[in-house]
Amino acid sequence: MKTPTIVKKVCVLGDPAVGKTSLVGRFVNQQFGEEYVSTIGARVCEKRVRPGEEASGPTVQLVIWDIAGQAQFTSVTPGFYRGAEGALIVCDPSRRETLRSLFSWEHRFRETAAARNLIVLFNKTDLEARWEVSRAQAESVAGELDCPCLFTSAKTGENVDEAFNTLAARMLRK
Repeated sequence: MKTPTIVKKVCVLGDPAVGKTSLVGRFVNQQFGEEYVSTIGARVCEKRVRPGEEASGPTVQLVIWDIAGQAQFTSVTPGFYRGAEGALIVCDPSRRETLRSLFSWEHRFRETAAARNLIVLFNKTDLEARWEVSRAQAESVAGELDCPCLFTSAKTGENVDEAFNTLAARMLRK
């Protein structure tokens, strides 16, 4: 008997240049590009995963919305959140202001999507020597947001698959 495929919409949110598109590219295509390309509006892609320990478990088709972080898109981005069951909110700890922005991203997403499945990603672990935020401070902010957190690197791939797979597993549990 074939196991069903369950479709789940996921948003990837955060300020400009925190690595949202790079994280999605690493996860979906196992690629990383050094050049910065600003997302306009949203990019949508898909990838199937089988979260959890069981090989016989359900397949989840993640429909991933990589959403622009620029302020000029703030009025339209809530429309992109509708129907999403989870989100990865990304921060670049080498820029302290992106840590403070996590609160507004979380608030706007939960207000529109009413989803509770959020994970905060502290990206760019490959540049940790340049961080303006300690791991303890990062974990404290994630705790204030009542969200689990992971430390990732789109460049090296550290915890990227784990982030998406963990979110998929959480969405299956609701």
